[in-house]
Amino acid sequence: DQTMIVRRSTLELSGGFPKQPLMEDVEASFRWRERGEILYLGQEWLVSGRKWKGSFLKRFSLIVSLMIRYPWIRLWSRKKAEAYTQQLFNEYYPPA
Repeated sequence: DQTMIVRRSTLELSGGFPKQPLMEDVEASFRWRERGEILYLGQEWLVSGRKWKGSFLKRFSLIVSLMIRYPWIRLWSRKKAEAYTQQLFNEYYPPA
């Protein structure tokens, strides 16, 4: 549901995408920011909105909650935040 363009050298120097089930894009962004400035290209991209059909407020609340908790935990420990992603994944994709 988003687009990220990254130089291969930056991706390799930062260890690639984290091997975690959720928030890997956020973690990667934190790592890239540590290496230097992130540039917004100002380009619009077309992505699917299927995930947003249904209960918008419920989905929005969940995503805001995830986006607050992950960085907060990461402030204390990057390793703990990466481990915490399994719990976040289970909230985002609840077992049927």
